[in-house]
Amino acid sequence: MNNRRADHPIDLIFLERWSPRAFVPQTMPVADVLTILEAARWALSAQLVFAGYFPR
Repeated sequence: MNNRRADHPIDLIFLERWSPRAFVPQTMPVADVLTILEAARWALSAQLVFAGYFPR
């Protein structure tokens, strides 16, 4: 559960929702960070053409 409080009246659904951007106050092990970065390095890209980039 969270302890968020609104400054003004709002529906409780906003206060009680889970956020994927919420963080826990724990340090992530370096090995996990390196694994995530390695996976990103090997992730597919269409010949380095990323979404939102359109050659002219």
